[in-house]
Amino acid sequence: MKKIIILIGTIVSLGMINWILSYAFSVQFFDIGIPYGIVALFIIYMYTDRSGAISRHMEPQIQGQIGVRMNITTRIHGTSFILIGSIVYFLLTLIVSFYIYKDYFIN
Repeated sequence: MKKIIILIGTIVSLGMINWILSYAFSVQFFDIGIPYGIVALFIIYMYTDRSGAISRHMEPQIQGQIGVRMNITTRIHGTSFILIGSIVYFLLTLIVSFYIYKDYFIN
């Protein structure tokens, strides 16, 4: 149940940020949805990937602050429901955008 709440919360929060951006820049919601979805997906991937560059960069800084040196171990890749929610959000905006502008793509 917690995973579903995280997934839905991610989709809703990305939609709210997209709505705020579209209102601030006076553009249609789905016109800005695809570029925003790509940027949000990239940023969320960087921060949720356990073996990514951000995680590897932060690990020595945290170890230096707490004074404990840990051995680097092989990481187990887990599923990030925040990342899955951002992928679902991007795919939803992509599908709805293609449906709204189907005449443009077909003709």
